[in-house]
Amino acid sequence: MPGIARLVAADEDTVREVIHRFNELGMSALDPRWAGGRPRQISTEDEKFLVTTAKTRPASSAAHSPTGACAS
Repeated sequence: MPGIARLVAADEDTVREVIHRFNELGMSALDPRWAGGRPRQISTEDEKFLVTTAKTRPASSAAHSPTGACAS
């Protein structure tokens, strides 16, 4: 166990607890199960739209200069 603790830069007690929890619950012991925080405000449909839009290139890169200046 000391080797695993060194490898993952964790305390030996933490490694031991994770191993025991894994033995009890299996793979579900590795799920972080985040709690708290704000609820998700973006729908899956919105997410798909944003990804599609972000992957779409403008018709002319010169017309969309990051500085707003037109290339000549």
